[in-house]
Amino acid sequence: MVDAEGIVSVEVPGGAVTRLYTGPVGLCRMDARSDAVWFLAGVSEDAPAELRVLDLRAAERGAVVVAGGIPSGTDELIIDHGRGEFTGGRTPMAFELGVKVDLTAEPRLAAYMGCEGEAIFGCLDESEEGAFRADLVEREAALGRAKVLDAKTMKALHERGRDRPMFLAFEPEARPAVSVEPAACEAEPESCGSAFTLPKGDRWLVVTGNSQGDFYHEWRHLYDPKTREFSPLTDPKTRIPAPVNGDAEFYGLVLSSSGRAYLLGDEVHHVDRGKVFAGTDACGWRQAGYLVPGITWTASLDSAEGLTQPPLGD
Repeated sequence: MVDAEGIVSVEVPGGAVTRLYTGPVGLCRMDARSDAVWFLAGVSEDAPAELRVLDLRAAERGAVVVAGGIPSGTDELIIDHGRGEFTGGRTPMAFELGVKVDLTAEPRLAAYMGCEGEAIFGCLDESEEGAFRADLVEREAALGRAKVLDAKTMKALHERGRDRPMFLAFEPEARPAVSVEPAACEAEPESCGSAFTLPKGDRWLVVTGNSQGDFYHEWRHLYDPKTREFSPLTDPKTRIPAPVNGDAEFYGLVLSSSGRAYLLGDEVHHVDRGKVFAGTDACGWRQAGYLVPGITWTASLDSAEGLTQPPLGD
């Protein structure tokens, strides 16, 4: 996790904190495959950032600078070891333009566009139809000039992690539908109350609401079938008799290897103990965990009133 002073390791469920790095940190990704923490350091309003990596298996843990020249405003960090599994970048409706660290061959950096779902409207230039904002185009060009500075370290971490899984195998099983107010699911009433198992434990994940404007939105709650009580994902310790859909839409969960804790935005939650830690960015789990996917779009505007997403820079 990233906090005000740098990067920390948080024990779950106990909440004990160990300092791993001290200094300004923008974005952080825990790469369970290579057992290393990748992060952008020295982030400011007008200065480029460095990509640094902290090898958690090294005898002396010091952050190594592996790339530089990453423009300010870069709002996502993706680590790619291949096999179609990325660390980061799974919620493209939550960022505009990130940097992908491609380790599959000779290490390189590449721009990675988000701007999916309703976020696309904020990425477009209001004065020029069908074009991206000028600052996004400039940021993409700047990412093209960013340089790898330590390919040797990057290759070594890829060798360590390329054949390891990023997620543990998990296939959610459907459970009997739970009673949910049908009016909460105005887009797909038939999906209201759909219930699925989580990897471990006795809680289910239940669809408790959806809506459709330009795009589809969905809400889910944790559910205890023994007590027939719901818990908001933002507050799993609280038990309520009926779901209350707030602002937190369901975009997916990354659960710990125990299946009892999960990352939600910049927070760590435990299904029984509630919020364990809150920071400014969630790096990820050190051990491979479970992925529960949420809503995704592969082409943000193809079905939105005839609009299409233009290539960045055109």
